[in-house]
Amino acid sequence: MKLCTLCENKEANQTGSHIFTHGLIKSAINQQGIKKRSNKEIIATISSYDLVDIFFGSNVLPENIKDVIDVELTDEKIEELRNKKDPFIRDYLFCGDCEKRFTVA
Repeated sequence: MKLCTLCENKEANQTGSHIFTHGLIKSAINQQGIKKRSNKEIIATISSYDLVDIFFGSNVLPENIKDVIDVELTDEKIEELRNKKDPFIRDYLFCGDCEKRFTVA
């Protein structure tokens, strides 16, 4: 049994936890005036020589994706991009009680 990263007391049983909670970073990632998650984030992993990987939130429009990556956007390519996992989401970091502390906006 893995213990909660915060309280180190209860079982870390929560899945889909964001490493950077929306309540803490919403002013940095949301469009002005939007309080809830918009799923319009674009996250890139970059090395010293190349763009290694990129994640697009589920509400990023295909034309915006095209602006970021210069590739032909077929239905298959869009589906591939939509199926990528958010690199800031982790499973089994927190217990239910600690997870609730982060979800208060």
